[in-house]
Amino acid sequence: MHLRLYQVTTLLVATAAIMFATGLFVAGMMNNVRSYVRGENLWAKAQKESVLALYKYAYTGEPSYLHASREFLSVNLGDQKARQALQAVPPDTVAASEGFLQGENHPDDIPGMISLFINYQNISYLKSAIRIWSEADLLIADLRLLADQLEQAVNNNHPDVVAVLVTQLDRLNHELKEKEFAFSSTLGEASRWIKSTLIVVYSVLFILLLIVSVLIARNIARQLRATEEKLRISDHRFTSLARSDLVGIFEFELGGKIIEANRKFLSMLGLHKDDLDGQPLNWQTLTVAEDRDLDQKAAQALRAQGACAPYDKQLWHVDGHKVPVYVGAVLLNEQQETGLAFVIDQTEKYQMEQELRLSAIVMSHSQDAIVILDEQQKVMSANQAFCELAVCDIEKIIGRKFDIINDTMDEEERLAIRDALESKENWEGDIDFKNTVNELIPVRLSISIIQDEQHDYGQYVYMLSDIKARKEAEERLQYLASFDTLTGIANRITFQSRLNRAISRAKRHNKECSILFIDLNKFKPVNDHYGHEVGDELLKQVAERLKALVRSVDTAARIGGDEFVVILEDIEDRAIIHTVVKRIIEAVAEPYEVKALEINISCSVGISVYPHDGSNDVELTRSADIAMYAAKSMGESQYYFFNRRLG
Repeated sequence: MHLRLYQVTTLLVATAAIMFATGLFVAGMMNNVRSYVRGENLWAKAQKESVLALYKYAYTGEPSYLHASREFLSVNLGDQKARQALQAVPPDTVAASEGFLQGENHPDDIPGMISLFINYQNISYLKSAIRIWSEADLLIADLRLLADQLEQAVNNNHPDVVAVLVTQLDRLNHELKEKEFAFSSTLGEASRWIKSTLIVVYSVLFILLLIVSVLIARNIARQLRATEEKLRISDHRFTSLARSDLVGIFEFELGGKIIEANRKFLSMLGLHKDDLDGQPLNWQTLTVAEDRDLDQKAAQALRAQGACAPYDKQLWHVDGHKVPVYVGAVLLNEQQETGLAFVIDQTEKYQMEQELRLSAIVMSHSQDAIVILDEQQKVMSANQAFCELAVCDIEKIIGRKFDIINDTMDEEERLAIRDALESKENWEGDIDFKNTVNELIPVRLSISIIQDEQHDYGQYVYMLSDIKARKEAEERLQYLASFDTLTGIANRITFQSRLNRAISRAKRHNKECSILFIDLNKFKPVNDHYGHEVGDELLKQVAERLKALVRSVDTAARIGGDEFVVILEDIEDRAIIHTVVKRIIEAVAEPYEVKALEINISCSVGISVYPHDGSNDVELTRSADIAMYAAKSMGESQYYFFNRRLG
């Protein structure tokens, strides 16, 4: 039993350690994926700013715009340097760190990004993301070359060449957009894969733990029944003393001599009948030294009362080990020196009691709540974990009827549990357990029906495992996969899902839907001057203002950096779009108070409308993005509807 208890305890600790380690590993993986998502946002932001600067340079010929375009591209070149360093043999982690820093990635994120790239670059999702990244870097090289060509055309005053290069810039910008969306989608798929893998791993570990716990409970119940049966047989031996060979019997003299003994008594000590014919046995010398005082007290009681109360003692076996026995004696025919003693071998009883104690320890130390019911569904036993879960005292629930079904369960769940109990079948599933203070606790319930040796059904064992932490982890993972971790509004993945839903609804009801692509002006100087902490708080306040301005059917999302989008659904009149956009521009332009600082920013809004500006999510988003850059070129706090001349 000690070995079994050690094995069970080791298994439980190992399972908990594996689940904890798995949770840490997956949390680290999710954080590393998040770092790459943030890095992609910085990359996309820099690329867009570089393209915008090139547009301005093409239209104005101002050299500062060309210089700004090349400055913005340093972020993209830094990420390119990091990728190439990590793909080197062996990987150059120092150069990779320098490249990621140049790409404006947070220093705390860089070790995880390097580790994820090196260790998991051959996984399908990361392999696809790295391939898209490499293709995007080639496009960045084309963008740098185009900038050089544009500089030469402007310096040589060739407007026709400039026009051709601007057309090439449009195409190149479109291709870069597609790579950005493809990279983000791949990382989103990786995030969902990690989530599903975590659920599978946790489920497998939980099922293994549950199986072990059920086996322990069944073993405990079986041992309890076996012990009760053996104790009943032991009590019956007293009534069969004179006519059976179930107990040891010997005739003795108070002086110590054993006159006669039955086979049972002799076998207890490893003796035979012949051992009485030679050297007479002495019951005093057969008793271990530490119990001889008990014998003296029994002899005094025999002389005074003619009988002694039964007591426990230990006898020596011929092999040298001690035999625990239960002894009682009476004097025969009122004689003062001769008597008859009965001896019950307690070896088996002591072993059973030890096993019973160990079984009780296993049950009491189980982290799962366990309650044992009889055939009438009345409580026979429960462990401390159950009392804590149910908020009750074990003394008050023993003998009372226990019903796991409560009014919060749906009808299908109630019927399933009732059918299992009535048909004497095991049942397992997740339920909400209502304790005595009406608190609902999510648990994994396992109902086991215990059979006796004749295969008759007896007790029910209910095992309840608290799964609150698992439920919260699942909900947290779902939230992380759907909402922006900084602002709490929808993220890029949720935005794409809801945009497709909005397009489907608009198509089905013959209505319009619209995308408002919002880019903050003057945000980068805030970040550079006051730090990312102030910048993050500013983004949170912008998100709150956007949420307050949209309807419940609409969606506000942050898709990266300082870029936000709003999806407007069920549009019957375009005047609604004008009204909402003006409110957004006015709201964003209102002063912000961040850490005792008054900050002023503005925004530019690009607008696309389904089905006029695109037939799917990619086209509609690209149209809104292009319109946003047109709005930025008009100055601050402007909005612009997409038209085909821009595309």
